Amino acid sequence: MLLVGGTPQAGGILADAWEWDGEAGTWTERVLSGQPANYGHKLVYLPTTGRMVMVGGQPNGAISGTLWELDGDAWIART
Repeated sequence: MLLVGGTPQAGGILADAWEWDGEAGTWTERVLSGQPANYGHKLVYLPTTGRMVMVGGQPNGAISGTLWELDGDAWIART
């Protein structure tokens, strides 16, 4: 499982990423390049490509239609 971005209670928009290790029961922060600070987006795993895709969200408070694909440790804008 991968969690990306969001909004903390103190305000602002996060650009972090955390990966869940179900066997160890721990979260590990992942450093991903190209990742925008974003919230309200959707993450989907595409089994045909083996990659995560991030769609939409509000990186600056305005709704975005950008599609991002996770390629290893880098987010790549596809639109």
